[in-house]
Amino acid sequence: TQPWKAALRSAGAQSLRYTRAFLESIEWWRCVPDDKVITEGKGDGATRNVALRHIATDAVAVYLSAPLPIKLSFQHLPRGEYSGKWVNPTNGQELRVDSFSDRSRSFDPPKGWADAFLLIHVTRKE
Repeated sequence: TQPWKAALRSAGAQSLRYTRAFLESIEWWRCVPDDKVITEGKGDGATRNVALRHIATDAVAVYLSAPLPIKLSFQHLPRGEYSGKWVNPTNGQELRVDSFSDRSRSFDPPKGWADAFLLIHVTRKE
């Protein structure tokens, strides 16, 4: 083991800082589990992917535990245009997801990321 002050500066502790910032930014306390969003690539065990849906905004947040493709369904969300971003829980890096209007879409995590958050929200309702 390492001294606690050194542990606070470890990579694992730093990733918790970015994870907390992401979860607070989506108001995790106003979210409900919604794994029906994930139609392909749910994974299992250590590579299980999970999804949350915000109860007021219908934004969807997905945690991808491994750098594998995933397919999401937006059938139960309002029709319209969606956009979003990838967030790297290791360093907080963000990458934009271009706008789309598909009711179902596949996503490939950014290259070189061990895990990732994906946030999708409705930008324009029909």
